[in-house]
Amino acid sequence: MNRRKLGLSCGGLALAAVGLAGCKSFKGLTSATIPNQVVADLALIKNGLSVVVGAAQGMGLSATVSANILTHANSAIGLISTVAAGMAQSVGQPIVQQIFTDVNAIVSAITGAGIVIPPVLGQVLAAMNTLMPVIVAAVGILTAGAAATAPPEAVGTARQVLSGV
Repeated sequence: MNRRKLGLSCGGLALAAVGLAGCKSFKGLTSATIPNQVVADLALIKNGLSVVVGAAQGMGLSATVSANILTHANSAIGLISTVAAGMAQSVGQPIVQQIFTDVNAIVSAITGAGIVIPPVLGQVLAAMNTLMPVIVAAVGILTAGAAATAPPEAVGTARQVLSGV
């Protein structure tokens, strides 16, 4: 039954708790196309992670912070390539959750380092922070109270930023 596939449509059994919060950013998509959008969004996150890895090496971060960023980035990049639109939600959810954890760790490491970051890197980090909650909500991980997804316009901007890097 297709309702147990990654990225169910709004109102699907696993996304009932998320309601419209997780679906506004997938406006105009159907239950058949949402999984493809989730995979496409993860590819955009991968683009952003590549920028972060390149920038982290030249920002003067401590060796510990740089190693932490690289570890999490490599983990997330590796996991992204394992996600497929047709995979079972029970398989996809823990993978997406780990990617979310890795991206948050990277953002925290960079923003907590107390250094001035280049504007482009700031835009990439902001775009990843906007898009990841949408992805996790789409696969039914976040509850309605925790799903703080951005408005569709912000998600569209995040997708543009990450596709242009």
